[in-house]
Amino acid sequence: MIPPEISDMADDAARAQALEAWLVAEAARRPPLPPPRPREERPEDPPLFARLDAGAGPIALPGPGPCRRCGEALERVGICPRCAAAMLAAEVEASLRPARESVPPEYRWALTPDAPELAERCRRVRSELGEHSAASFARKAALRLCLPPSEDRSLLVLVIGGQTEENSRHGKSVLAARIAHEILAAGAASGLVGEPPVETRMLGIARRTRWVSALELSERAVSTERSSYERAMEASILVLDDLGQEGRETYAGKERAALAGKLLMMRWPLGRPTILPTYLGPAGIADVYLGGVHGRLFDDARATRVEVSRG
Repeated sequence: MIPPEISDMADDAARAQALEAWLVAEAARRPPLPPPRPREERPEDPPLFARLDAGAGPIALPGPGPCRRCGEALERVGICPRCAAAMLAAEVEASLRPARESVPPEYRWALTPDAPELAERCRRVRSELGEHSAASFARKAALRLCLPPSEDRSLLVLVIGGQTEENSRHGKSVLAARIAHEILAAGAASGLVGEPPVETRMLGIARRTRWVSALELSERAVSTERSSYERAMEASILVLDDLGQEGRETYAGKERAALAGKLLMMRWPLGRPTILPTYLGPAGIADVYLGGVHGRLFDDARATRVEVSRG
């Protein structure tokens, strides 16, 4: 503490001079600090919490103590295995949130494990391999869409069609949402295996899966966000909904249709799969989207078409 005879001085200059002399005298009375020990003689630095922040397993510090999350008694202070697993699961789920939220709200019920309306909305799914239930086909399609493009059974384009334009809002988009659910579920499961922060291939695919409507395609960015075309182009697996409903009688509709065709042609050589719920058949695709889009969707071994019906 500064002596009162110094702090009570009225003259600022005199007080500052006296304070400086007192500080020098105090420093001279203190013993010098010991020299630092060489690095090799220092005890091992305790782990901080870097691995915990990365979502890793239990972190141990010397000595017994409670879990830093739930308070459970541990042999060493840190995070118990149960809390570490919950933290990792929450981190994986947070990384998948943008993919889930890109799905329109009216189809998000199909992203739940049970999806009670699935069997009613997509009663039959017919493909070149026969007839399937919606749940069974979604699992098989998700697996093929996630295969590397070099694999023989890989799938780059899945066209989900129906009988008429009238039922275009029924089973097609629901089946696409169910396939997205299977992709996200596989990504979440793979993200819980192994040692973070190493990202598995499936988790990376699931994180970058996106749903974009052809009615919203634009190369113009809004505020600081990327344009819808950029988001669709960068998606690892893309659900391009509402194909054929761009409103081609208007200039804006023609522009959206041209962007949709360009998007399909650009994603193909990059090996980025696309799911297309649409009421358009092969003839309608050939009439609307020029530049080889029809050939990509119907004349290639890595593209297939399925028919969804409620009956």
